[in-house]
This record gives sequence, structure tokens and C-alpha cells, in this order.
Amino acid sequence: MITTTKIERVEMYIDAVFSSHTDGAGHSAIVTFVGTTATILKSTKEKIGTKNSTEAELVALSDLYLVGLWSHEFLKSLGVVLEMPVIYQDNKSTMALVQSLLNNKLRSRHLNARRRVMYDEIMINTSVDLAYLQTSEMIADVLSKPLCGEKFFKFAASIQGTKIKKKHK
Repeated sequence: MITTTKIERVEMYIDAVFSSHTDGAGHSAIVTFVGTTATILKSTKEKIGTKNSTEAELVALSDLYLVGLWSHEFLKSLGVVLEMPVIYQDNKSTMALVQSLLNNKLRSRHLNARRRVMYDEIMINTSVDLAYLQTSEMIADVLSKPLCGEKFFKFAASIQGTKIKKKHK
């Protein structure tokens, strides 16, 4: 007899760093969780140049959200009961940009197309939920930025499914 466990949802932590490479390109990362297990980790140089962090986050969202959506669809095909997947975002400007058609001040049609794709996924198709998360809790930072110390160990432990032992004073 096969028993199935209900996993609440696929969670995606997507983050970007603006202009972190020597050629001015940004860097994107995603950490996908199924339950408490990190299942997909990806860190990549962005394919197009951006002029600010909001645009860099938009590029990261539009390039990486499918990774988590594929995980969601795969698990559903196996009969796992799931809620709508969620993308955690730490840039409120990017969130406002993709949640409204009124914000149409992007500098190129390529970025407008990316914004429209995300708007359709979040607002029209409702295939994914978008939720704000403070930067201090953005697990994908460990793959997109050079972190050190307590923050690095906190995020690395989350990905490994372990807890950090607190030092006693």
C-alpha cells in the first residue's frame, strides 16, 4: 500500500544582483523547496543587461520561475496534493511592476515582454503566488552574493535541512 503525504506547496526563493559581473551583467539564483527539502538550486549569469536592481530582479523572475513551476507540475502528475506554488521576492518595486499593467515605464520591449509574462502568470492565470520576503530571509542570496559569517551559515543550513547551533554566551 502506497501512502501519500500532503506537501503544502513548492516554494521558490528567487533573487538577483545588479551588475555584479565585470561586463556589467547581473547574477540570478533560485532555491526551490518541496516541503522542507531544497530540491533545485541554480545560480547563473543573467543573459541581458539591466540598468537597475528592479530590472535585474525582473529578469531573474522571468528566467527562473519556470524551474519551480516544473517541479510543481511534476509532483502533481505523481498524484501529490499541492497548493499553488509561491515565489518569494525581496524587491517591492519588482513586485509592483509585475502585479500591475499600469507600470509600463520599462526602457525596452524585451523587459516589457518579461513583465507581461510574469503579470499573466501571477494575476491572470494565477499559476503562481508572489509573496514579499525581507532580504534578511532571502535564502537565494547564498547563491547570488558573496556572503560570509552568520548569514552564510544560516542560509546554507536551510538548504541542507539542518539548523544552526547557537553559540552560548
